[in-house]
Amino acid sequence: MELVRQPVFLLLMTCSAVFNVFLATVPYFGFGDDPKLVKDLEKMMHTHGSKAESLVLEITENVLIVDDYKTMLRIIRNLLKQLGFENVDEAQDGGTALMKLRDRNYGLVISDWNMEPMTGYELLKEVRQDPGLAKTPFIMVTAESKTENVIAAKKAGVNNYIVKPFNAQTLQSKIEAVFSE
Repeated sequence: MELVRQPVFLLLMTCSAVFNVFLATVPYFGFGDDPKLVKDLEKMMHTHGSKAESLVLEITENVLIVDDYKTMLRIIRNLLKQLGFENVDEAQDGGTALMKLRDRNYGLVISDWNMEPMTGYELLKEVRQDPGLAKTPFIMVTAESKTENVIAAKKAGVNNYIVKPFNAQTLQSKIEAVFSE
């Protein structure tokens, strides 16, 4: 039997007087099947004291980035790589993204709003209406910060919203916010 290594992204958030967020990548053979890994995580959480709350999230799926502008796809891919995300897939419009989402499991979608023929907003609505995809974390990226767009995206079920241009720190904080919900 061949073992396949997959990255696991663990988000550990401890709450005391200040929130500290750590994003760590560990090799993965079977998170629940590795008693040493589980014990190490429990030990790390225990060391933060009785006032600490801990949250551990596991992302083993690919990240899907969606943008009709190839340069933006490359920029987002590079930013994700800086943050430790290696499994990144791309689509250049909402329709293609929807097909990919239905063919494969993704742990996160990062989509541009303005695309043709299917916009990121339309993609988001389709994702939220599909029972198999509805819980997929979704971050909307746009050059526009119009209040009505932000409200519409929130009503449609977006997990977070990023206004272009942005850097790795902004992307990381938005991803961490999504997985701390």
